[in-house]
Amino acid sequence: MSGTPRGRRLSATGVRQGRWGRHMAWVLVASLLLATLALAAVWAWRAGDFAAAERSHATTMGDAAGFHAPAPSSG
Repeated sequence: MSGTPRGRRLSATGVRQGRWGRHMAWVLVASLLLATLALAAVWAWRAGDFAAAERSHATTMGDAAGFHAPAPSSG
């Protein structure tokens, strides 16, 4: 028996890079779906708070006067 390994010889760079294939694509797809579901769940959970923040903005001159804010300049 000789001291050389049998089979294909791979470079160190090729071994470190790993393999791309369908398993990697499934991992990427699954993680994208889980991230999308998590974002949708958080959005649905906090939707009431988002809507309340939208209603609290001053939208008229009467609202601005209520905060003792000066009128915007006309020029």
